[in-house]
Amino acid sequence: MSNTQVDISNMALHHLGKDEIASLTENSTEGRACNFWFSKSAEEVLEMSNWTFARKIASLAQLTNDYSQRWEYKYDRPSDCLKFIRLVPIVDPVDGGPVEVQMLGTSIYSNEVDAAAEYVYPNLSTTSWPSQFSLAVSLVMARNMAMKLTRKGALFNNMHALAERAVYRAVEYDANQEVTYWTAESDFLVDRNGGPSTNVWGD
Repeated sequence: MSNTQVDISNMALHHLGKDEIASLTENSTEGRACNFWFSKSAEEVLEMSNWTFARKIASLAQLTNDYSQRWEYKYDRPSDCLKFIRLVPIVDPVDGGPVEVQMLGTSIYSNEVDAAAEYVYPNLSTTSWPSQFSLAVSLVMARNMAMKLTRKGALFNNMHALAERAVYRAVEYDANQEVTYWTAESDFLVDRNGGPSTNVWGD
C-alpha cells in the first residue's frame, strides 16, 4: 500500500509523539514544520544511494570545452541531478566497464561523444516509493523536526540513530531490486555485479 506525503509526514509526527496533520498546508506548528521538511528530508535520503525507483537517463547538453588538454568533451550536469551515477555511452554494453569521467562543479568532462547521464533525480512521487524508503524518510523528517517540535536533544539523538538504521535497511532492500540481464551466450542470468547466478528458467 502506497503512502501519500501527508501519510509519511504523520508517520514522522508519530515518531515524535505529536498530533497528525490533515495537509502539508495546514496552518499549525506541525503543519508548517512538515511543509518545510518533507522535500528536504526526502532529497537527503535520495542522495544517499542509487535508488532504482528514482533513476533516469538523459542526454547531456554539450558545452564549450575549457579543459581540452585532458578531455575531448564538456557537458552540463542536469539541473535535476541529485546524485550522478555514471556516464552512458552511445553503445551501452551490459558488461562494459565504467566510462571515465571527471566532475567539476556543474560540468561533466569525458572523452565520450554524445553521452548521456544516468543519475538519481528528486522523485517526490511517494506512490513509487517502497515502504522501507517511506519509513526511512519519515524517520529523517522526525530527526530534522525534533528540536523544533520537542526541544529534546535526547529525542533528536534517538531519531538520528533510528533513521540511520532505516536508511541502511532501505538501501539493502533496494539493492535487491536491481534488474538482472539475460545473456545470449549462456543459459545463466548475470547478476548486478556481472557474475553468473542460478538458472531460474530450468532446463
